[in-house]
Amino acid sequence: MKKKSGFPIHFALGGFVLAVIGCTYGKWEYLSRQYASEFYPAIRQASDDGCLISYAKIIKVIDYKQNSALIWFKEEGGSTHIAKPWRSSKQPNWQFKKTDLGTLGSYSGSYCDLDVIRSRSGGSADGYYWYN
Repeated sequence: MKKKSGFPIHFALGGFVLAVIGCTYGKWEYLSRQYASEFYPAIRQASDDGCLISYAKIIKVIDYKQNSALIWFKEEGGSTHIAKPWRSSKQPNWQFKKTDLGTLGSYSGSYCDLDVIRSRSGGSADGYYWYN
């Protein structure tokens, strides 16, 4: 009796894993090479405004559209963030800071629209699982 080889199953499984990696990480690397430089000035501005402790060391673009994006970045201090910047007519073209209009449309301040994944100064965000 011949012993059946598991080669076709392993080959198919390996191909599936490579396809998943190519469609996620490959896409992120491609988008990062194309667009990451657009976000450095916005992150620098957010840091200067007190939203962040330090400037970005690494930026990965997960999704990019004409007026919005989803990015992951690591600060020089080691904290990691995920953010959805939006394109603005103000400089820099991408923004992380939102204005909060309270009741009856009155101005009640502005806040930084950034999610902390892992903070070097303490704390982390639930629901985000990253290898970094």
